[in-house]
Amino acid sequence: MDGCSGSLDEMKDMRAHSRWHDRASYDGRRHPETRGGIKTYGPVDGDRDDKMRSDVALRNLGPSRAAVGSNFIGKDLWFENSAGLYKGQAVALRVQSDMSIFYNCRMDGYQDTFYPHAKRQFYRDCTISGTVDFIFGNAAVVLQNCKILVRKPKPKQPCPITAQGRMESDEPTGIVLQNCTISSDPDYYPVRHTSKSYLGRPWKQYSRTVIMQCQIDDLIQPEGWLPWNGDFALNTLYYTEFDNRGPGAAKENRVKWKGVKQITAKQAINFTPSLFIQGDDWIKNTGIPYTSALMKI
Repeated sequence: MDGCSGSLDEMKDMRAHSRWHDRASYDGRRHPETRGGIKTYGPVDGDRDDKMRSDVALRNLGPSRAAVGSNFIGKDLWFENSAGLYKGQAVALRVQSDMSIFYNCRMDGYQDTFYPHAKRQFYRDCTISGTVDFIFGNAAVVLQNCKILVRKPKPKQPCPITAQGRMESDEPTGIVLQNCTISSDPDYYPVRHTSKSYLGRPWKQYSRTVIMQCQIDDLIQPEGWLPWNGDFALNTLYYTEFDNRGPGAAKENRVKWKGVKQITAKQAINFTPSLFIQGDDWIKNTGIPYTSALMKI
């Protein structure tokens, strides 16, 4: 999903081999080999050549029906879209499961790697890599203690990390990164000042993204955020940063758009898992590590 190149239909074509099972919990250490356009492996630790392909995804339902059932839990899984840097949109994982949880998983790709499409979702201790808009969608999603890695893009191509798609001001959706690490993949590090990275850009009119209590390395530009096209959504989006740290976290030179907000700790609590996605009701009893409130960093 890229406002500069490619269409929604092209994006759907890249997802055509996504495959899913409904209403289940999956552990990447316990599944037989499957084949498809999206590679799914498990476990995520150890040498890549030793990974066992997992059966998590996975039945080809086509782009319009690729969906996970409610209460999905995925552990120790690795999703990769191997289309490559120059193939445009290439989703590795698309989720529209309500009350879904992914723990210790990895999603690798380039453009549009990870698509939290809809409903409430929680990700803990995961790694997500990509180049352009590689966390995008309109779910109510919290990523907690995750590693966000920017990969080397096309020459001089900008790298906005998020592209949130909220279309109405009263939608309870948004992308929240809490206590995540935002850093460079080793191949990207030498070109980070020519292929510039940003926290995100507004895919839709009421785009909402919250970056809080994160470690932000020096790849993020001082402006912080990137426009989508001209002044589109700059007055109606909701972007905020709270209690972040690291060389990329300084806010003095951030963009001054009307939609960029400064919030207090009291306001930030609204974006914690317990309130934003009602996580105490469905995460606490799963055994997945979970912090419901603001963290003591």
